[in-house]
Amino acid sequence: MKSYLLSDSQPEDDRCRTFYMKLSHHCYKKGLDKSEIDKTARERIAIHNDRCYLKTDYYKPTGVALGCPLPDKRITKRLWQFSKLVESYLSRFSRKEKCVFAFVPGDCYHTTILNWTHYAVSDKIVSMKKPDAIKVEQVIHDTIKSPVTLHINGIFLTSTGTLIIPGFPADNSLYTLRSRLLEAIPEFRTRIPFAAHIKLGHLLVHLRKSKLEKFQRWLSSFAYHISGRMVFHDVYTPVKRIFLPG
Repeated sequence: MKSYLLSDSQPEDDRCRTFYMKLSHHCYKKGLDKSEIDKTARERIAIHNDRCYLKTDYYKPTGVALGCPLPDKRITKRLWQFSKLVESYLSRFSRKEKCVFAFVPGDCYHTTILNWTHYAVSDKIVSMKKPDAIKVEQVIHDTIKSPVTLHINGIFLTSTGTLIIPGFPADNSLYTLRSRLLEAIPEFRTRIPFAAHIKLGHLLVHLRKSKLEKFQRWLSSFAYHISGRMVFHDVYTPVKRIFLPG
């Protein structure tokens, strides 16, 4: 089985930064995937109180996650306010469309540790059940000795139109837990995450090159203002929250 532990020669930040740079560079070089954005706008949104949100299957964790909600309400508020700025900015490019950005609800911001199922892989979304949550709890207690700390810094856009906040684990514990869970519960091998980002939402309008470059420059102007440190004392599962030692 492929190892998801980091070697001494590959620090945690380096691993994350490499992954994020590849995603961002792909969007910069290839542009946005119009078919994916159109599919999101057509199938994956719901409107509540005149605001567009992703449907639950497209943001709610099905396996194990940090957050949902995030432990720091100030960071949650900051990310939510920025998401609204994104919506306002995108509306300039598409005045005919009622929905230009699909939000993840603020109280559901999270970093995925492992998925049980994922919409990009299967149309049938199923969450983890109680027997597996018991196994997860045992692995956590055998593996994690203290709370998990995550640093967030910056923002970028993927080619699928997903708006992401990069996260950087403070140590090896998140990767160690991910690896141990994969060993104990093979069903978690569904679209395995390689980093620790937070998804804010999805673009619902396709921006061609000049507009996309303008939007990316606008995003970059905010990057240094989006930073913070969060300490997670538990993990989320669809069955129960599991407290971390320490």
